[in-house]
Amino acid sequence: MIDTLVVPGLSEADNGVLNACLAQLRSVAGINETRRRYFEAKQSIRHLGIAIPPQLQSFETVTGWPYKAVKSLASRVKLGGFAAPGVELDEFEVDAIWAENRLGIEAHHAHMSALTYGVSFVAVMAGADGEPGAVIRTLSPTSSTALWDANRRRASAALSVVAAEAGLPTEWILYLEDKVVTGLRVDGRWVLDERPHTLGRCPVVVLAYDSSPEYPFGRSRITQGVMRITDEAIRTSLRMEVSAEFYSSPQRYLLGADESAFTNSDGSMADAWKTVTGHILAIGKDEDGDVPTVGQFQAASMQPHTEMLRTIGAKFSGETNIPLNALGIIHDNPASDAAMHTAYLDLNADAESAHEPFGAAWVDAMRMAVEIRMGSSEGLEMLTTKWRDPATPTKAAAADAVMKLVQAGVLPPDSAVTLEQLGFDQTTIDRIVADRRRAQAGDRLTQLVAAARQATGQAVTDGDDDADSGVPGAVTGSSNAGAA
Repeated sequence: MIDTLVVPGLSEADNGVLNACLAQLRSVAGINETRRRYFEAKQSIRHLGIAIPPQLQSFETVTGWPYKAVKSLASRVKLGGFAAPGVELDEFEVDAIWAENRLGIEAHHAHMSALTYGVSFVAVMAGADGEPGAVIRTLSPTSSTALWDANRRRASAALSVVAAEAGLPTEWILYLEDKVVTGLRVDGRWVLDERPHTLGRCPVVVLAYDSSPEYPFGRSRITQGVMRITDEAIRTSLRMEVSAEFYSSPQRYLLGADESAFTNSDGSMADAWKTVTGHILAIGKDEDGDVPTVGQFQAASMQPHTEMLRTIGAKFSGETNIPLNALGIIHDNPASDAAMHTAYLDLNADAESAHEPFGAAWVDAMRMAVEIRMGSSEGLEMLTTKWRDPATPTKAAAADAVMKLVQAGVLPPDSAVTLEQLGFDQTTIDRIVADRRRAQAGDRLTQLVAAARQATGQAVTDGDDDADSGVPGAVTGSSNAGAA
């Protein structure tokens, strides 16, 4: 593999950034591939060569625990939308950007990648013909990387390798602070396409899980501990398979039997499997007239294997904060609702700790998308993200809690925040608010009609009262005419 890639037409500084990104991408390629194989349950496990017979060395057992480690947390990190105090986001078309990019799905993809590899990247670009005005797209960390600016706490440059041959990129996209450069190798020559932008920053945001100054690109949920514990679980499962074979076919023994017990009528050796599994075993007396003794070795118990798998599952649970029963290991007594809620407290805390770093990245991405679409993002300085409750309380429990807050005067009963606390998604909240406005408009119209009718009826009543009381003004015309 060539260590340095020289692209004619690319400035020396940009070429240096390109090679720095490529070097960084190569440095993590091995561990990323390993984590991907564990995630997809395709990693080959090294056996110890003691308890497994050679005939079963190639037998495969799998476990989906690494996938569970990622999915269980990702399902609790749900982006619910955006909010800005005192700002109507409709004016910035935030909802339109969300809908056009299907950001609920795109965010889940980014979170899954970040939890699998420790980091994921999201690019924001101007859309081409037939695309949204601002495109928000997740970049896979297996083919993309970024250079981190610790002082500004954002990416200073990013690279996405679109295609490669023999380990060399043949198409790539380089994201810089003033432009986006696309390189395509055609007939041995590089063809470049540069498109400047006015964002003033690299149009790629970094979503890092459990980051630190030592690990600005975060840590994967598929840790070394997860991988080693998974190896133990697979080896234990394989030993269970081997034991199950012997358990299903217990070993028998014969004492005092001659060779005829193991031969066919033509003198050939009988099939060993049929001899072991035959329902009826007919053996004649030996040459001395004694009846052979038939016995059976006691089959080994499967209990030690299940207990060991339970122990390994407990280790995995401690490593990932996933309850033991969620790994497919069932306890003798079902857990109560309170016990299940308690069991997920640590996992929910992990989800809440991911809200702030992920949220900061999504806010930056949305601001850039608004600037691309509207020309400016001024006014969104206080933009924040909204997250779904990772505890996933029941609707009855959520309604009871919100009711108490409304009764205490903490939440207004007609606020959208109250609906959020009830667990409704943004689409449902918008529908409820729209229906409420229509109902209020209808009530107001009914009140106006009723007021108009009351006013009209009062006027008629006032006229009748004047006539009956003999008020001169009511009969002046006819009286004067008669006088004339």
